[in-house]
Amino acid sequence: MKRRTVARLELLLSLATLGYSAWLRRFLRRHGEDVEPLSPLGLVAGAVTAAVHRALYDRDVGRIRTRRRRGLLFGLCSVGWQRLLRRASSDPDAFRYGYGLGRGVGTLLYRTWFGLLRDLPGDDE
Repeated sequence: MKRRTVARLELLLSLATLGYSAWLRRFLRRHGEDVEPLSPLGLVAGAVTAAVHRALYDRDVGRIRTRRRRGLLFGLCSVGWQRLLRRASSDPDAFRYGYGLGRGVGTLLYRTWFGLLRDLPGDDE
């Protein structure tokens, strides 16, 4: 599959995920369920992390796109980064939900700019 097609699929998936998350939160509130608060810091951290991850992947920095083991190691480092930030926050659960939502926002914004409106950076392989 071409990289541009994959980027567009990522864009659609992040849009669908964000739409579902918003719908689910409204649905739960409407039916009297407690909805976990979102951490603004988590939202920002997730969005920045997702955008940086996509930028490094598109540019194949450290050959993380073309070498599967390096890509796996990079993904594990990303998980470690999220856990480190979560532990440092005052409300880890709110941070986790905000971070997850922020990753969707970051992916949506990055893939709208690179993949939909502009060509993908890096070499096509």
